[in-house]
Order: sequence, then structure tokens, then C-alpha cells
Amino acid sequence: MVFFVKRVWKITFESATPAAEDDFELEFVDAEDIFVERPALKTVVMDMFNKNVKSYDNYHEVRNIKEITSPDLTKVPLDNIVTVLAIDKDNLRFGFLFRVWDELIEVLGLWPDVLVEAVRDSENIFWGALGQMLENPDNWIRVDVVRPL
Repeated sequence: MVFFVKRVWKITFESATPAAEDDFELEFVDAEDIFVERPALKTVVMDMFNKNVKSYDNYHEVRNIKEITSPDLTKVPLDNIVTVLAIDKDNLRFGFLFRVWDELIEVLGLWPDVLVEAVRDSENIFWGALGQMLENPDNWIRVDVVRPL
């Protein structure tokens, strides 16, 4: 059995009320600990997510990213960070953490741990889930494209 230190991106999300005590946090495992090579996506991926938000009732844009801490424990500027959180028809949860640049989208991390382990076994699971989110909206109970406050 192989053990390693899990490097995580900690994302703090604003809850429904502005009180800090009910904010919540998710930990995305760093993509460098998952993939052979950190994936980079074309910016058309974000265009497709944005189109789905406008076209389907189960796709939503949410603005509640409050704070991000990188695996090296530094605070990260929020201006080009996006998370995609989704629940499929089988009630499986998927979370992707992206940094969106002018020319590409960098995959920073994945959540939850069960997804991380599945993608470590086969990177095709990441590509399949991403493709399904973009091209098969009926497969999803909910997809949230989450941006900073």
C-alpha cells in the first residue's frame, strides 16, 4: 500500500447568511497528486459551462467563493478561480477546481476523495465526467459553476 501526504486546496464558501460561523470549506486534492501531468483545458470549456447555465434549469452560477488557501498554505487571489460542483443522477458528487487564464484553463484540484481515487486509477474518469457535464445535461441533478463573491 502506498501512502502519501495529501496536498490540498482549501476553499471557503460563503453560506446563505453573511455570518462567518456558518461558512463551509471543501478540500480539493492538488491535481499534481492525481494526474501524470496536470491537465490544461481550452477556454471553450468555460464557454460551454456558461452556455449550459443559461440554457438548463439544473445548471447554476453561484457567487460564494470567499477564500482559497493553496497547498503551500498561502492565500490565493480569487479573480480567476472557478469551481464546478455537481451531483449526477446516481447521486455521485464531483468537484473541479480551475484557474482560468486567457488562453487555457488549468485544473488545480478535484473533490471528493472518492473521485480523486477513481481518477488516480483511470484519468479517463475525469475526462468522461467533464464531457458529460458539458454535453449531457440530463445526466445531472445539479451543476454549480461557482465563482468568487
